[in-house]
Amino acid sequence: MERFTQGRTLSLVGLSVLVVSACSALGPRAPSNTSSNDLDASLATTASLVSQDTGAPTSGRDYSTVSLGVGRRQLDEDYWLPVDEPMVFDFEYAHEPAGQAIGFEVGFALALAFEDEFVPPVGDIDFTNTQFELWGGLRKTFMQDALARPYLGLGLTLLAVQFEGESGGVTVDDEDWTVGGYAHGGFQFALGETYLLALDLRIVRGTDVELFDVSGDADYEQLALRFGMRL
Repeated sequence: MERFTQGRTLSLVGLSVLVVSACSALGPRAPSNTSSNDLDASLATTASLVSQDTGAPTSGRDYSTVSLGVGRRQLDEDYWLPVDEPMVFDFEYAHEPAGQAIGFEVGFALALAFEDEFVPPVGDIDFTNTQFELWGGLRKTFMQDALARPYLGLGLTLLAVQFEGESGGVTVDDEDWTVGGYAHGGFQFALGETYLLALDLRIVRGTDVELFDVSGDADYEQLALRFGMRL
């Protein structure tokens, strides 16, 4: 409606200029330059209106964020028990260029779980589960200037895992790595113009690991709280 109104205004102004020009040409010429000055002023006004913004969307500002997260993930308990719920600490960078429908994200995470459990006939065993993750993928944030901003991301992730058991000064461990796919989403809540607080739900699927000659996976579901800032 705004563009229609501006277009109609420009048309009326242009028509007025033509009428003034015609009247000036047909009417008697004044000895002064008043009519010529009026015509020049009308033409200048028309040019000024034409050069004004017509309401077209602007490119805006890139949406780039960095964030730190802390949360907990749930692994397959049949394979990872008793260290199947590690704590997670991660870092993520996301960039969405202005005027583009989608952006990208990269990040890394460290997941750790420790548990002391009695296993007969060995006795007490200290179990440790360590996982390092590196990922990259696509990112889309909606309503980037709202107080609550939903977002989605998906891509590929690389996971390196290590499982360790220690008892009586004797330690055994095994490690493996795998590639899988991830998807995550949540809401960012604006804390002023710069800072963000987010709740993030993440899943990983398609991984495959083998520890102590037993096949399993490192798939997980994860819930994390993220604190970040817009760059």
